[in-house]
Amino acid sequence: MAGGSKLPTVALVYIWVVAVGAVLLTFAYLLNPGAGWPSPSCSPAELVAAGILFAFAGFFAELFPVQIPSTRMFDNNKDNISLSSPAYIASLLLYGPALTVVVAGVSVLAAELWNRKGILKAAFNSGQYVLTVGISGLFLLRTGTNPHSFASFVSSPQGMLTLALTLAAYLLVNTSLVAGILAMLKGSSILDQWKQDSWEIIAPYFGMLNVGTIAAILWTVSPLALVLLPVPLLVLRVAFKATAQLKEETLRALIGIAEMVDSRDSYAYRHSVNVARYATQMATKLGLPLREVEMINLSALLHDIGKIGTPDEVLHKPAALTDDERAVMQLHPAEGAKVLRYFSLFRPGADLVLYHQEHFDGSGYPKGLAGEQIPLGARIIHVADAYQAMTSDRVYRKGMEPTKVVGLLIADAGKQFDPRIVTALVETLADSGVPLDSGLLRKGVSATSPMREE
Repeated sequence: MAGGSKLPTVALVYIWVVAVGAVLLTFAYLLNPGAGWPSPSCSPAELVAAGILFAFAGFFAELFPVQIPSTRMFDNNKDNISLSSPAYIASLLLYGPALTVVVAGVSVLAAELWNRKGILKAAFNSGQYVLTVGISGLFLLRTGTNPHSFASFVSSPQGMLTLALTLAAYLLVNTSLVAGILAMLKGSSILDQWKQDSWEIIAPYFGMLNVGTIAAILWTVSPLALVLLPVPLLVLRVAFKATAQLKEETLRALIGIAEMVDSRDSYAYRHSVNVARYATQMATKLGLPLREVEMINLSALLHDIGKIGTPDEVLHKPAALTDDERAVMQLHPAEGAKVLRYFSLFRPGADLVLYHQEHFDGSGYPKGLAGEQIPLGARIIHVADAYQAMTSDRVYRKGMEPTKVVGLLIADAGKQFDPRIVTALVETLADSGVPLDSGLLRKGVSATSPMREE
């Protein structure tokens, strides 16, 4: 984010809106320090000492974030999650938003500049934490007790409800602001980006905020009691890493199995990778949400995973299959779906694998579904699978030219294939520079496809 000239204009505007909004909110709080927090019994010396302590805690937490594998599928980058929020939550609960917006802004800005992350990144990250603290702090100021005291605050049912709303607001504002800038950079919707990046870390993130609440409670007993905090923080660190690593390791294991399937047949080598590429391009062309595109990508990559149990004499037969052999081959979608359902992270893709051989007119397998009964992702994978199979060499035939294959797909649109998805494939190929016969595309082809059940 340091190279401002490389950022889309909408992203630059978003960054400065966040930064300016944070400054305005900070001044609003500082100009109204008597909004009920902290208690008048709190001395200026205590406020200064607490502010310095929490600012240093936030600063060091920002310097040493937890680095975890990306939660985004097929993304080899690393995500950084800061554990500074417990310090901000503790400060917020004990001394209110007026002090804490300053604590959060100063600690994050100092850490970003210390790490030389660039002015734009520093402005956005410090601004989004100030907005997070300031907006969630509004819930505390609505408790109806003035002056506030954290000890009495947590002893009433109303106070506990307000506490829960404050933590929920902190989580939602923080993750939404981050999703916003990522959406601006990637051209996706904020909701899709939030679902992609935040949904799976909500539980450990909320746990992190609860550690901040525990820190506030320990502080009311004795500030020295904070020496007990490293243990829950360590547990949080492990939880964050375990969540992402589970997904990454499961994904890599499944991809390894898919590669084993492809490697059994030299003619089909990288078949699944190419099907996934076409399916992803078509899903993107159709304007599907990012999270759905990624699930289609993954499911296409794994669509033939059920062939791991298909006998070699059927899989490699250089001639037409018998009825019995075809029945064996047609087991692979159900077997692949059965494998995926063992992995909770990828169960949504199981149906796409199960139904990727269904035909639009209901003549496919394993259930004979038709039209919109077939999941959209499965219909996309079916077209991608057919195109890739027909353009590739097989042991029983040579691959065909792309323009002829497209003609066959058009001829079968509305029968075997969803017409809308065939159109998306044609547009995708045209965008990629694949030479297509415009006359052939206009009139279609009536020839029978030499495809075998794949």
